[in-house]
Amino acid sequence: MGRLYLPEWGQPAFRRRPEDGAPCPVLHLTLAAPGEPLVALTRALARFGPLTRIAWTELCPQLGAERALREILAAAAAVRPGLIWMQVQGPGPLADAAYLRALRQAAGPQARLVTWTGDVTDHGAGGGITLRTAPWMLAMCEAVDLFTACHCDYPQALHDAGAAASCGFMQCGFDAELFNYRPQRLAQRGVDGLVWLASRYPTLASGERDALARLLLRELPGRLTCYGGGWAEIIGEAAAGGIDPVSSSYLYSHAPLALSISHSSVLRRYTSDRLMRIMASGGVGLVREFPDMQGLGCLDGETCLVWRTPEELVALARDWLRPARDGDRTRIRQAAWAIAHRHMTWDAAIEELAWMLHEEARRG
Repeated sequence: MGRLYLPEWGQPAFRRRPEDGAPCPVLHLTLAAPGEPLVALTRALARFGPLTRIAWTELCPQLGAERALREILAAAAAVRPGLIWMQVQGPGPLADAAYLRALRQAAGPQARLVTWTGDVTDHGAGGGITLRTAPWMLAMCEAVDLFTACHCDYPQALHDAGAAASCGFMQCGFDAELFNYRPQRLAQRGVDGLVWLASRYPTLASGERDALARLLLRELPGRLTCYGGGWAEIIGEAAAGGIDPVSSSYLYSHAPLALSISHSSVLRRYTSDRLMRIMASGGVGLVREFPDMQGLGCLDGETCLVWRTPEELVALARDWLRPARDGDRTRIRQAAWAIAHRHMTWDAAIEELAWMLHEEARRG
């Protein structure tokens, strides 16, 4: 049975500089979508040593699954990595225990095999996490050294079930070069009200998002603008379409308020990177409450504004959109920026990983 690495409630996660250990080659298997190379994550992982990156989401469509899997094995044999870091977000070929054992064998005995869930999907979105909703995770733990997730519930559940691998929390991060405070003024619709940058997904609680958008449109007329796909049919002219990362950072820097809702609000320390991007840009985030958000630095009235019900959200938005709140918003912007760039970058996330790997090696 492996160990459990979770931060204390309300406290930052432990961290260690990857540079403080012996350098080792890294094989990075990523699920990055085309056009989203996650440069900051790759750069942070490269602090361990020379890095070889393979994007499964690009390789598989080009070669087909079977050939792509063989290419990854060949890369592992050629690189002889000391660390294999894989984003595995759901059941499939990369989560198969037999394949992961073959990957470890190809890489050699020096390799440490680490998986990370990335964002959550359907499992855990409604009422928490049980192993009945994600049995593939427990099977995967038979073949890896360390299972990590962007919230604490998966690692806790797996450890409680006797997972063979050690399990721990590793947050997601943001690119500090793309998301930062942007002092220049942005000529964008919606900068004088509440902005919501989020796709309207056809599944996964889209009904809740639709209802919330309609409520805000009704209660805050002319003050809501939604960016992302699928909104036009729900809210008409309040839908502004897509927006690139740098422009979104400008928007967060200058909009009075920015809404943050993740797929789940019941998983400990889970938030999508939307909240991190808001805070990193010096935005004032209206954040739906989630467990142990304080441990990430999300403090109500200090680094963000926290709501629990749609009615609370409307009342909070009305209050904080008033000109009388200008000074208070400036105070939150400054505090949010400082916390995000100290504790929420990809460098910070990889330092959490480095600490867990150091503890694994120290304890034997």
